[in-house]
Amino acid sequence: MAKAFGKARYPLIVLLALATVSLFIWTASTQRVRARTLTVLLEPTASELTVALMRAGLGPEALAAAGASASDAATAVNEAREYMTANPGALSLADTNYASARRSVDQLKRLIQSGQGTDQDLIAFSAAKSQLLQATLQRQGVLDAVFGAGSASLNPNQTNRLAAIRSNSAWDRPTEFLVANRPDAQWLELRNVLAHTRIAADLGETPAPEAVATLSEYAGHPQVAAAKASLDANLAVVTAAWEQAIGQ
Repeated sequence: MAKAFGKARYPLIVLLALATVSLFIWTASTQRVRARTLTVLLEPTASELTVALMRAGLGPEALAAAGASASDAATAVNEAREYMTANPGALSLADTNYASARRSVDQLKRLIQSGQGTDQDLIAFSAAKSQLLQATLQRQGVLDAVFGAGSASLNPNQTNRLAAIRSNSAWDRPTEFLVANRPDAQWLELRNVLAHTRIAADLGETPAPEAVATLSEYAGHPQVAAAKASLDANLAVVTAAWEQAIGQ
């Protein structure tokens, strides 16, 4: 009887061992699947990536003006995606913090300007402005990091052009003009001659010769001329590669 039980026990041990091994393999496989799924879930959506790239100064027009190729553009998108995947929600959180700080500053400012603010409101206003500055720097830091990741594989000349475009974008001029830094007075003059020539064209009139000469001088700047040539030659293919890399 004992021998019979002993013989019956060995198949049971084998079955238990096989079950343990199978469970280990299934668990490991499940963990790998979950890890892959988590990675996919943490990747930014095409919309989130598009917005982040544009805000960081890595849109297709900026890339083309900087002399980037279609391959460069695709690499920039993929490297920015990798950063955002490794730092999920960083930009969204920074935007939320900024919006909250901005609301606090605006509310306290209105209260104080209305004459109903107390000494405590003045103290709170000073603290709110400090928080807004911190939130602004935090948001800018995230965008700087996206720019750094996306431009990491570009050559120094391309990176410098992109940085100039990004820095000068607040002037809202045609992209090729943004690659060159200039004093405020020249930005204003450029705005005026661009507006003059555009209005003259809309009215079917001939622009003033001095405006044409001034605009020609700005357009003839070596960096501006190079950026315009790059835009004319590569914008279409860079845009296509950029959008394909994003998944649009």
